[in-house]
Amino acid sequence: MTGKEPGYHKINQDKVCVLAQYLSENQSFFTALDGHGPQGHLVANYIAQHLQIMLGEKIPEMPLSKALTEAFTRTDEGLKESSIDCDFSGASVTVSILQDRVLTTAWVGDSRGVLGRNVDGRICAFDITQDHKPGLPQERARIEAAGGRVQHLLVR
Repeated sequence: MTGKEPGYHKINQDKVCVLAQYLSENQSFFTALDGHGPQGHLVANYIAQHLQIMLGEKIPEMPLSKALTEAFTRTDEGLKESSIDCDFSGASVTVSILQDRVLTTAWVGDSRGVLGRNVDGRICAFDITQDHKPGLPQERARIEAAGGRVQHLLVR
């Protein structure tokens, strides 16, 4: 559902994609995206459409962790070349691949990955990612070490 803010109509910028059988019968693909900024819904749509294709091209060629890195990088490069204005927009993305009983997860931003496990007959939630938020000291240091800056922008 779209969030509510008095006096402002918001567009739902969330996307999910689940492929029960991704590249084989024993492989599943899960992704959650949260668009940010005025064009966040377009960014999330673009990534949802392209990331699974880029990843599918890379998985047969290399280890899964490297394939995920390559797919994220290629999708980002494609987004920069698209007609979507990303100056003040983006998206957080979490992707999990389940192969047999092994779950591999990659993420960018603050779309948290959570795994549900049966613990003594109850389903319990366990975080499997740590948010990339610029307010966290480690994340701010990483951004600044890469030549970036952290500042609050209000764009409407």
